[in-house]
Amino acid sequence: MALQVYQRYEIVFLSQHPLGPKLSHMAVVKAVHCDKKTVKRWFKRWKQSKDLSDAPRSGRSRVTTPKQDQKIVALAEQQTFVSSQDIANQLNNNIHVELET
Repeated sequence: MALQVYQRYEIVFLSQHPLGPKLSHMAVVKAVHCDKKTVKRWFKRWKQSKDLSDAPRSGRSRVTTPKQDQKIVALAEQQTFVSSQDIANQLNNNIHVELET
């Protein structure tokens, strides 16, 4: 399982931050309860970019806008037994909603 962002910063703080305790790699592994490779990966990322946030992931881009998402949620809340296809028809924006959605 991937580490949460706060855990990544905890790794850096425990070993490299001026106000941190300056723990060794192995001490950080024990303190954070994760694999040694994971600690090394986040140290390397910190040294390279000073950024520990999630990297962009591949995959399908969004089909709807945030505004359309709000409309979909509003319709679903108003009509508790509405189907995804009914919502798509009501939006009338040429949005195709998969039946599995």
